Amino acid sequence: MKKEEILEKGYKAEDKFLISKMFDKIEFCKKRKKMTYTDFLDLYEQKVLKKILNSYDGNYFFYGGLEDAERKIIVFYPKDMEEYTVKKELKTILVGIRITLPQMLKGEYSHRNYLSGIIKIGFKREKIGDILFDETGADIIAIKDSSEYIAKGLGELKRFQSSNITVIQVDELRKININLKEIKLVVPSLRLDAIVSELAKTSRSKANEIIDSGRVWINDENEYKHTKQIKQKDKIVIRGKGKYIFDSIQGNTRKDNYIIKILKYI
Repeated sequence: MKKEEILEKGYKAEDKFLISKMFDKIEFCKKRKKMTYTDFLDLYEQKVLKKILNSYDGNYFFYGGLEDAERKIIVFYPKDMEEYTVKKELKTILVGIRITLPQMLKGEYSHRNYLSGIIKIGFKREKIGDILFDETGADIIAIKDSSEYIAKGLGELKRFQSSNITVIQVDELRKININLKEIKLVVPSLRLDAIVSELAKTSRSKANEIIDSGRVWINDENEYKHTKQIKQKDKIVIRGKGKYIFDSIQGNTRKDNYIIKILKYI
């Protein structure tokens, strides 16, 4: 697995940068014989790197702090280290930053409020993992080395000044009950572009642009095929719009359009 050969395969500029950074981590692991890890990766970035790592003969695993985490880091470790030994050290890599809201703010903040706070204090998205939130506050998964700085910075923001902010272990992360909102849609077909058009409340041509830009995942896989047929229980993620489950077909209209039930994560 040679870095130069892989980078010559026609990847987009941003993908080449991502791949190059991963190879830097691999090289560090080999030369220093030490465990190392990447920044947090979204689903698309994980897919790009997984494809390359299929031909990598070293030791690595993906880790996000909890079993079903969406955003993950890649941990690389030397060949003379056992995986179970490395996993014992995971508490030294990732932690949670717990924000407990005061009574007067409970139920007022969404995922966007916490994420924008992180960005406002100067941390890029790749420096944090999943954000687990409910009406009482949020647990933000972060790399331990930067967690104290993030916690301090958030505490200085006006929106969080009256909140209690602490750093916790990942095994203390709050358990979030998944809330789903039922949506009824009328679509001319079960093609991906038709459903994305309705979910994103945009035209079919704009929906195709969203798909082409790599912003749509089906069952955790990036999907670029406009005509892909969506099946019941498929999970659909549209970056910037939300996460959904295609629950069922409810019937047809007089014009033979489909009436479908979608469950939206809220």
